[in-house]
Amino acid sequence: MKASLTFLLIITIYSCNNKSLRQQLIPDEYYFPDSKIELGKTFVYLYVNSGDTTYLDLFHSKINEKAVLIQCIYDKNSVSDSVILINKRPVDYYINPHVNEGLWKNEGLWKADKLIDTVFEDKKGILNEVSEFHWKKDSRYMLVKSKSQVVKDTVLQWNGKPYTSLITHTSIETNSNFLRAPDGNYNFKIEVINYLCKHIGSVKRLLIFSWNAKPIISELIDIRNKKS
Repeated sequence: MKASLTFLLIITIYSCNNKSLRQQLIPDEYYFPDSKIELGKTFVYLYVNSGDTTYLDLFHSKINEKAVLIQCIYDKNSVSDSVILINKRPVDYYINPHVNEGLWKNEGLWKADKLIDTVFEDKKGILNEVSEFHWKKDSRYMLVKSKSQVVKDTVLQWNGKPYTSLITHTSIETNSNFLRAPDGNYNFKIEVINYLCKHIGSVKRLLIFSWNAKPIISELIDIRNKKS
């Protein structure tokens, strides 16, 4: 299940930023400012339950003369996810289908062949964001659907300081013929409670699985300059 945990980081951090829409679920100020990324930043997340550490690199680059933001998630063993964003909107999404086997095999990155991201207002006047990501290669496939809402505004403490914050709830459905839950199910659901501080981004996440008695908790413990 390591693969599902890592791609959830990207879905719950940056899937709520479609600037081509009049409305967006999460205001820009609840993400790390572009002006402070400089030569790149590394966000360090600790899984409280296991003590494992995951890293998220955020840096600017150019692809075909277009300015892009690249986000990459990895741990001490391998890279798991990589996303290319323009105006914080995902335009390419790559995963490592062999993340549980360590470093990349010869086939390399697996690029999503379909990305859908839309925001709408339901009958109760509540904003919802619905996203879909599709991957298919040879006989293997994976489909991830997510639906997010803002739960409430609040104030959170991070690194000893109070921050204006948002709490969001995301429901995620995954269907794959190679990625399984611990109970053997290829079609499973996950809930994510995400805590976002103003001008920082996600500082805490609770991942809720039907097969786990307790949520899996990840917390942001450091933001540092990315190593070149």
